[in-house]
Amino acid sequence: MQDDLSSDSEPDLPTKRCSVCGSEFLCGADLDHCWCQALPALDATQIEIGLDCRCPSCLAATLDDPA
Repeated sequence: MQDDLSSDSEPDLPTKRCSVCGSEFLCGADLDHCWCQALPALDATQIEIGLDCRCPSCLAATLDDPA
């Protein structure tokens, strides 16, 4: 997984701001080819209502947390 996703790597992907840490990252969810689709889905207990996407680092940390 890549932590440093600059807009130069895939210019067709929009930039989003992480709901957890505030860092910017590229998100292709609206284009049906986002990097996060290669990761396991979050468990229902890991989803926080009102939060949008998470950056690669925060999503990995959430997936690693058995909560």
